[in-house]
This record gives sequence, C-alpha cells and structure tokens, in this order.
Amino acid sequence: MATLRIHDIENHVLAVGLYDLLMLIAPRALDSDWVVSTVKDEASGQEWFEAAGDRAEYLEAVAQNDSVLSGRQMADAAMRAGQIIWGRFTAHSPGADSLWVMIQAIDSTFYEVTTDDQTVMSAIRKRYREIREVDGPYGSFPRMSDQDHS
Repeated sequence: MATLRIHDIENHVLAVGLYDLLMLIAPRALDSDWVVSTVKDEASGQEWFEAAGDRAEYLEAVAQNDSVLSGRQMADAAMRAGQIIWGRFTAHSPGADSLWVMIQAIDSTFYEVTTDDQTVMSAIRKRYREIREVDGPYGSFPRMSDQDHS
C-alpha cells in the first residue's frame, strides 16, 4: 500500500478535512463500512483522538471503541465535526475483510491516505498541491485482527 501525506495550507490553516476526502473518493467511501479509532503509535505506546465541532464528542466516543459506521454515517459525522485533529478512519467494502483505504488526521498538521486504489491516489494528486509520498503511515497500519468486529 502507498501512503500520501497532504500538507496543503490556505490562510494558515490545513486546507483538507475528513469530509473533503470522503467526498473526493465517493461513491466508494459512502458505500463502505468505516472503523473510527485512535491514532496509535506502536513505538511509544501512545494513542490519540481529538475532534472539534458539533459531532466531536460523538466521534471521540466512537473512536474509543473502534466502532463501525456506515459510509453515510461517517460522512455526516465528519461534516458536523468540522475539524479532526487526531483520528484514524479505515474502510472496507461491506462483506469484505480486506481494508481498501486508511485516512489519518495527524495533529492538524497533515492528513494521510494509505491505499492500493490508484483511482484514489490519482484523485488526491489532482486535487491537492502539497503532497508527499512516504514509506508508510504514521504509527502503524492496523492488522486485520484489529478490525475484526464480528
């Protein structure tokens, strides 16, 4: 999987948000199941989730339980939350075990998108200017056993 970091800044503020990314990769994003979780750094053992806006408390509670939201629930929560400061959002198609995309918000500094989907990578490269391809995501990529909610 490839990881892109998006650093676009407009008026001294990060110019990308979770809702923007979900709409950029729609309709697949809206048809997927999303796990909302903390950003975990295996090296330090620390984890974070922080959001601001109307749905911030809801998303923070969901993240603490690694809860699953439908794509439409995820989009609604992202739109209402406004700013995601720290958070990990992983998606898989309904009925599928394998992840197809992970989005992470890292300290309001950048967003990361990790995926094998070349359509997603192309859309990001066309939409954003300050993009860096990195060796892997911040922290660690979740193993499938981390995503097993059956």
